[in-house]
Amino acid sequence: MGGDEAFSKKLTQCFEEGHYVHDNEPPLHYAYLFNYCGEPWKTQQWASQITEQNYSTDPGGLPGNDDLGTLSSWYVFSAMGFYPVTPGTTQYQLGSPIFEEAVIHLFNGKDFTIKANNVSKQNKYIQSANLDGVPFNRPWFTQEEIAAGKTLELQMGPEPNKAWGSNTANRPYSMTKGTPDFTIQQTTLSASSVKANTPVQLSLMVQNKSAAAGTFRVPVYIDGKLFKSISRVMEPGEKSTIKSTITLYQQGLHRIEAGSKILSLLVQPTAPSFVYSNLALSAAPLVKLADSIVVSAIIKNVGSDTASTQVKFVVNKMESAAVSITLWPGEEQPVSFTYTATKAGINNISIAALQPLMINVVDHSAAKKINYHVLAPLKPLLIMDFDEGPVAAIADLSGNNNNGMVKGKVKWVEGAFGKAIQTNAYAGNYVEFPATAVLDKKGRDLPLTMMAWIYPDDEQNFADIISKGDWNSLQLKGSNLFINFYATGWEGHEAT
Repeated sequence: MGGDEAFSKKLTQCFEEGHYVHDNEPPLHYAYLFNYCGEPWKTQQWASQITEQNYSTDPGGLPGNDDLGTLSSWYVFSAMGFYPVTPGTTQYQLGSPIFEEAVIHLFNGKDFTIKANNVSKQNKYIQSANLDGVPFNRPWFTQEEIAAGKTLELQMGPEPNKAWGSNTANRPYSMTKGTPDFTIQQTTLSASSVKANTPVQLSLMVQNKSAAAGTFRVPVYIDGKLFKSISRVMEPGEKSTIKSTITLYQQGLHRIEAGSKILSLLVQPTAPSFVYSNLALSAAPLVKLADSIVVSAIIKNVGSDTASTQVKFVVNKMESAAVSITLWPGEEQPVSFTYTATKAGINNISIAALQPLMINVVDHSAAKKINYHVLAPLKPLLIMDFDEGPVAAIADLSGNNNNGMVKGKVKWVEGAFGKAIQTNAYAGNYVEFPATAVLDKKGRDLPLTMMAWIYPDDEQNFADIISKGDWNSLQLKGSNLFINFYATGWEGHEAT
């Protein structure tokens, strides 16, 4: 992981920048990992914050699905002041207790006791500790110490004692023993002179002379500025050539530093050239007539000189708009256009010569019936509208015969685009589609796109709109502002 400092910096960044999501569950041990890099006071800080901010006695006091008690057990452990980071060992990592005293009654008749003198919301940091009256300086204890019925007494305070528990000798168990010792034996470039936008291989022959595995890391500077860092996990005694690609654009002679070695690379004058990528839409490719959607792409100058170009917006093979853009050598920028739908049906939208995206523009005027045949290029598996209802069976307009059977008392109402239906699966009122081979295979083995026009109707909890069990689902959230969508039965996201 790059050593104690790099590990702590990255882990701190995870918490401070909001990347830690407690109810996601796989990172439940993250707060306790600072014990492993000599900063147990940070474990006390973050474990205390999670305990205080993510749990309450109010309805909804658990921060997510408890999953057989996972989130509850985290709280019980952490409230007592410790957590089993690695169940395969007999060690428990100390955090920040919330109780003045916690007693665990053991199967052998003994009691393991944790006392936290002066503990409060403010006094969350361990100042010192003793175990059965003996000074205790490590941020972990063992199952054997619990089974012996010992008493762990902690002195708590409002400021971190950064010395307590930080000694290397007091670290928790790790499979890595000792410290790696890396030497760079040779540093080379695959070329000394290239044209702009030509990849060059930087090769470093590195040996780990230690009996300990570790992460080799070296910064690479170009013309005195940090360009990238190269890293690799190396086993004890391993000798390897580590390669990394460098691509430069500005013409002239460049100074490349990797470790103590300084190399030179000449970039030859190269005519300006622009490449485009990442053509994307700001919303789903289905809009109403006269609605607008933003189309964007990335443009990059891969020549050796600053240059300008006209970026063209193309609609149905015709130039619709253009904008001038100036880029430095190697510079890339996003460029976007707003497309206002003026023609119903499938429209092909692009920027420059990128492969066009298809946008289906729907005209829901009363005098015009949708021609679903225009959707044929999308190869739909199921298309339905409700204009023929009320009916007992809703026809599949895709031609795949995936007709829906109406169950219970589904209501037909006037919608924004013709007729709509109101369902209530809880009361047994819904539409069921057959488990045909084409729907089942697409849902499980291949990407499946689900689209629907939805009008929220005062939903108080969660409501599945389109659901293939838990495998694929569109779900309306109780706020009526968000749509949850799930794929492969687990991965969930939100969209407005």
